Amino acid sequence: ITDFAIANGQGRCFIGWEREFVRQYLAFHAGQNTLALAHDGHEIVALGTATQCNPDEIGNRWEWKPTNPKGRCLVLLDVVSTRPKALALLFVKMFQLWPPGSVERVVALRPNGPRLLTPRYIRLAVKGS
Repeated sequence: ITDFAIANGQGRCFIGWEREFVRQYLAFHAGQNTLALAHDGHEIVALGTATQCNPDEIGNRWEWKPTNPKGRCLVLLDVVSTRPKALALLFVKMFQLWPPGSVERVVALRPNGPRLLTPRYIRLAVKGS
């Protein structure tokens, strides 16, 4: 999983991170069930981390903080995929962990700031469009 994350970060995720640091980060998310993996057969094709929080906590979710199961927002972090269809598989997996309606908004943290993911965007991604 660590090797996949590093190899496919595409210059956006895990930049300058030591391999052991990436491993620990992914283990942290796996330990609290906030790491999602998408597979095509036996091959990993996407991964992402997420955390549940309240709206006023969105900006500091880059820090390693435990997820808040009562939080109203789902913040997607460090999404890595090998191809666009893989992203659709990852969204399906993430929404098995956090069913629609369990949170009020879904936000992707990007290097240029948070991006609200609209229900339409999520539906298109899940359809693989």
